[in-house]
Amino acid sequence: FREVDMPVTGESGGHPASELIPLLTGWNMAYDMVREFKLEDRTPDKRFHPATLRDVIKRAMVDALYSPMYLIRGWQEPNWADKAAEDFVEDWIDIKEEEEGTGVINITVNGETPQLAADVANGMATFLEQRTAQFSRPKAAGSYPVVSRQVAEAEANLERAEEALIRFQEASG
Repeated sequence: FREVDMPVTGESGGHPASELIPLLTGWNMAYDMVREFKLEDRTPDKRFHPATLRDVIKRAMVDALYSPMYLIRGWQEPNWADKAAEDFVEDWIDIKEEEEGTGVINITVNGETPQLAADVANGMATFLEQRTAQFSRPKAAGSYPVVSRQVAEAEANLERAEEALIRFQEASG
């Protein structure tokens, strides 16, 4: 992604990698990956059927902490997509610029299996490529005349409304 032009930021002189990292670490990417790889189906399975002793202990601690709330409100089925996205952002991904100034992004994914981790990392790169293709400057430059006309029309409408308001205030005293 060395030649990617980002919208809005302009010629900052910075490296595109530092501008792309927020796209990779954001909630939109997390939800896209959750949907793409059906991670919301894995989350309840991991919660109710822990694979390791660490997960069993973690589940017991969480249940102990939340048990007073469950007694008061009753147990409700959580939103598994939200939990999967939260786990994805907090536990699964580590994304950083490989070396400062190189413009290379290192995507590390800690999936449940090596194959899933590789698939998710490749999926993130593909999604990023698709999104950044939409950011090219020629497309933005092509939309400028349309937006400019709409702004001019809105300004004219606003000016007419202000004049009508002044006339109304003068007429009504």
